[in-house]
Amino acid sequence: MIGDLNPASRGTITLSGPAPGDPPCVDLGFYTAPGDLGRMRAAYRHAWSIAQHGAFAATLIAGP
Repeated sequence: MIGDLNPASRGTITLSGPAPGDPPCVDLGFYTAPGDLGRMRAAYRHAWSIAQHGAFAATLIAGP
């Protein structure tokens, strides 16, 4: 599992209309700040290299 615990990107929540029942508009803003996407790419590559290591791969259960 990979995740950035301190992203610089920020999202927004705004009103979609004047009625109390109108749903909010949620923009998560993923990877909008410089560097966030690059860090995630590097993290995925690092996790993949760990998963390919013989000691780790030996613990995986082969599927059918």
